[in-house]
Amino acid sequence: MSRNQEPLPPDPVPEASNQGTAETPSPEGLAEECHWQETLVAIASVKAGRIVPGEIVHEWLGSWGQPNEKTPPVYEERRKRLERYATWSEEEAAEFDKNLAFQRQIDPEANR
Repeated sequence: MSRNQEPLPPDPVPEASNQGTAETPSPEGLAEECHWQETLVAIASVKAGRIVPGEIVHEWLGSWGQPNEKTPPVYEERRKRLERYATWSEEEAAEFDKNLAFQRQIDPEANR
C-alpha cells in the first residue's frame, strides 16, 4: 500500500440469515429434502406392495383418544419378520433362565 492510499474498509459482516448457502442449506431446505426422501421411500414401499390396508388405518384413527386406543398398524409381513427376533418360545425362555442361573453360580458378584 502506498502512502497516499487509505486502507480499505473491513469486509461487511453478513447479517444472520436462515437462507443458507450452497455449502450449508437453510433449515427449511433441510426439512424439504428430508420430506422428499421420506416421500421417495413411501412410493417405493407402495410399488413393492408393502402397504397397510386402508380399513385398518381408519380403525386405528377412529380409536384415537378412546380408552381402547389401538396401536399403530404395521405392514403384516414386517410384523411377522420382527416377531422371529422379538419373541421367545417357552423352551427358549426356559433355556435362557437355566443359563442365567448357571452364570450366577459361576460369578455371584455379577448378580449384585
